[in-house]
Amino acid sequence: ISDHNNSVITTTEPQINMKTSETLSFIANRIRVLCNESGISIYHLATRSGLSSSTLYALVNKESANPRIETLNKVSRALSISLKEFWRGLD
Repeated sequence: ISDHNNSVITTTEPQINMKTSETLSFIANRIRVLCNESGISIYHLATRSGLSSSTLYALVNKESANPRIETLNKVSRALSISLKEFWRGLD
């Protein structure tokens, strides 16, 4: 990313490099399954996690090509699971 002076701007927030549609599908399906198991909607998850509903809908609709690890961490915390538990089943 660069600013108007063409200086490079770095971000300190880590990101997961999503290169496959399989991983994005896993994230989308995992969020749906976890919400279903918890008996909450995507909108309610957004409220609990502090994320916008548009961010979560982008994840479940596979429109977010490179979700941030912090976003997935907020989702996990809102569902009362660890990030490691979130990724369970992705082999």
